[in-house]
Amino acid sequence: MAFQDCDIKKLIIPASVTKIANGSAIGGAYEIKVEKGNKKYKSKNGVVFTKDGKTLVRYPKKKKGSTYRIPKGVKTIGESAFYDATQPADYQKLNKIIMPDSVTVIKSYGLDGMSVESIRFSKNLKRIEERSLGGYPMSSLKLPESLVYIGEKSIYFKDLKGTLVIPKNVKEIAKNGIDLPPNVKKVVIKSKKIKKLSKKAFFSDAKKVTIVLPKSKKSAYKKLFTKKRLGKKMKFVYK
Repeated sequence: MAFQDCDIKKLIIPASVTKIANGSAIGGAYEIKVEKGNKKYKSKNGVVFTKDGKTLVRYPKKKKGSTYRIPKGVKTIGESAFYDATQPADYQKLNKIIMPDSVTVIKSYGLDGMSVESIRFSKNLKRIEERSLGGYPMSSLKLPESLVYIGEKSIYFKDLKGTLVIPKNVKEIAKNGIDLPPNVKKVVIKSKKIKKLSKKAFFSDAKKVTIVLPKSKKSAYKKLFTKKRLGKKMKFVYK
C-alpha cells in the first residue's frame, strides 16, 4: 500500500506499465496521469481507464469535486475502482456519482467503502458483484430494473430506511447478498425470474422482516424463500 496514505498531488503512470493490479494503492492521490504511449491504459481528468475506455480502473482517493460523471462508453466499473474514495479524512466532498447507461457491470469492491450520498445507476446495469456497493450515508436506494445478479455481500447501506425493492429481472442473489439495516423491515420482490437464491441471501439487524413475493410464483418460490434458508426473522407474504 505504498501510495495509499501519501499526500500525492499527481501520480504519473509510465508508458511501460502493462498491468495495474486490482485494488492497487495508486488511488492515494489527487490526480493520476498515464503517460502517452501506454498501450494498456489512459487517463482522463485524473482518472484511469483501460485504453479502449470501456473499464474505469481507478478513481483517485483525493480527487476534488462534489459530483463525478462517469464518461459515456464505460461498460465496467473495475474491481476496487472507487474503493476507499471520499472518506472524511481525505478532505474532499464527492457526494454524487452519475453512471452512463453504457455501464453493465460493477466488479467486486467497485463502489465500496465510500461516503457518497447519491448514485444514479445505469439503466442497463446487470451485475453488481461481491461487496460492490455499500457503507454510504444513503437513506434510500433504487436499484435499476435491468439488474440480473446480486453478488455476495454486495448491498449494505447502514442508513437505509423504509422498503427495499428487488427489481423485476433479478435471477440470482448470492449469500448475504443483501445486508438489511434495522430500519428496513420490508423487502418487495418484483422479480418472477429468480432461479438461484443462496442460503442466507438476506441478512438483517431488524427483529422481523417481511418479504413480499409475487403471488403468481408462490408454487416455485415457497421452495426457495423459506425460514430454513433465510432465517427465522423472515416473514413471507404473497401478493
